[in-house]
Formats: sequence, structure tokens, C-alpha cells
Amino acid sequence: NTSSCTVFADGTSNQVSCSVNYDPSTDTVTIDPSGNLAENTTYRVTITTGVEDHAGLTIASDESWTFTTGVIIGDDLVWDDGNWDESLWQ
Repeated sequence: NTSSCTVFADGTSNQVSCSVNYDPSTDTVTIDPSGNLAENTTYRVTITTGVEDHAGLTIASDESWTFTTGVIIGDDLVWDDGNWDESLWQ
């Protein structure tokens, strides 16, 4: 749940609003931000000791990692059979 998983812009107190979903058929947790993340920004995800496995065991300490979003460099280009679609630029 969102109390056992947090996402912050790294080095700030700006928490990203997100939903946390668990798929028991694949043992996969998905963290889905409510809106777009800022470009060229490092985010820190933390899973807290509030997370439990099927037996009710918790992790020994919080686990964190970071990732950095990319930079938007312009509009998308359309590739059509190996030729640039020049009609987009007229």
C-alpha cells in the first residue's frame, strides 16, 4: 500500500502521489504515479519494513533505489517504410 511504499523526487520532500498494486499470480508489485513525472529528475523509491510476505514476515530494513527520468527533446518523428514523413513538418 502507499504507506509501505513511497516515491520522492530525490533530495526533496516532494512525495509523488501513486498507487501500489500487487498481482499475486506473478508476485509483482506495480507502482503507478498519479501523474507524469518531471523530466530529467532523479526519484527515490522506498519499500518500508511495513511490507509483509504471505507468512507475515517483514523485511529487516527499508529498501531504497533511485531512477532518473529522461529528457524530452522535441516532437515525435514518424518513420514510414524507411523515409521520414515530411508532411508532419509542413
